[in-house]
Amino acid sequence: MLTEPIDNAGLIVHGPLTSLLLLSALRHNSSKVVSTFSYRATSPLAVGRDVWFCGSWKGADECELWVEDGQGRVYMTGKGSLG
Repeated sequence: MLTEPIDNAGLIVHGPLTSLLLLSALRHNSSKVVSTFSYRATSPLAVGRDVWFCGSWKGADECELWVEDGQGRVYMTGKGSLG
C-alpha cells in the first residue's frame, strides 16, 4: 500500500491519450460521424497541469482543435472532418 504522496514532477501525459480526449471532445459536440481526424503534439503536457480542450468550427463539417492552458500555451493541435 502506498503511504506517501506521489510527486508528479517530471511526469508527462501520454500524447495518444491527449489526442483521444481531443477526438472525444469533437465527437461530443456533433451528432455526425467523424470521418477524418489528425493531431500533432506541440509541447509536452505535464501531469497536474490544468488545460482546456478547445475547438472552432470551420464550416459545417470541419473543426480545428487544440489543447491549451490558462496562459495560452498550446500542447496539441488537431483537425477533424465530419461525414
